[in-house]
Amino acid sequence: MLGVSAVVGEIVAFGGFPGFELMVLGFLSPLFIEMGAFAINDYFDVDADRINKRADRPLVRGDLVPGHALGLSVFAFLAGVFTASLISFSCLLIVLLFAFLSFYYAWFLKKVAVLGNLVIAFSMAVPFLFGSVAAVGSVSAFVYLLSLAAFLLGFGREIMKSIQDMRGDKLTGRRTLPLLVGRESAAWHASFFMLLSSFVLLMPFFQGGFFYHDWNFLALAVSADYILLLVLPDAFKGRRLERARRATLIAMSLAVIGFLVGALY
Repeated sequence: MLGVSAVVGEIVAFGGFPGFELMVLGFLSPLFIEMGAFAINDYFDVDADRINKRADRPLVRGDLVPGHALGLSVFAFLAGVFTASLISFSCLLIVLLFAFLSFYYAWFLKKVAVLGNLVIAFSMAVPFLFGSVAAVGSVSAFVYLLSLAAFLLGFGREIMKSIQDMRGDKLTGRRTLPLLVGRESAAWHASFFMLLSSFVLLMPFFQGGFFYHDWNFLALAVSADYILLLVLPDAFKGRRLERARRATLIAMSLAVIGFLVGALY
């Protein structure tokens, strides 16, 4: 998804297809960096994942040993940095910054209330920014809005994830938002940021440029908002959170498609 998001950022900023080679490199660099981020996260998180019974994690199942995850992470980070360097110096700097944040998050920041959630939310926004810089050398106004919507939604999703992981986080000494303010208050915060995201998604329709009064874009943006509004009660009450988190990914995918359709048609 992050590789596709970077390509969408390129297309939205460029107003069309910026070229096959640039699109391939723009896809591969975020893909590799996120592979490295997930691997290093599993490496540092194996004890908490065992407590939380995360059977979806290969280190918890015993399919791989921690050294495999560490080796894959190093390889993937280097591959991401190399592919970014083939695009531009600005893209290289973005990738280096995010690779550092990914490592620092897995090693330390995830133990700090809110800051860890912010880093993950940023990881959902930065591919669009990266794609815009790759295509036109700067960040377009519409890409800013798309990135902001992704950031707000990602922040809400991560708070929900922290609620799900309260037991393991408490036993491993982490200070997450739900452990500091309580489950109900954290759920309220999650739903609030998701609601903000739904408003941001509609803003391009009322501004100038090729999204202005674009009914194809509006139909997809409203569909995304409809899904978000459907899961808001669950998020607000802190129930069926895994279902809600999956639904938000569908909503974000529809929003991304909306921006893509608006930029191309």
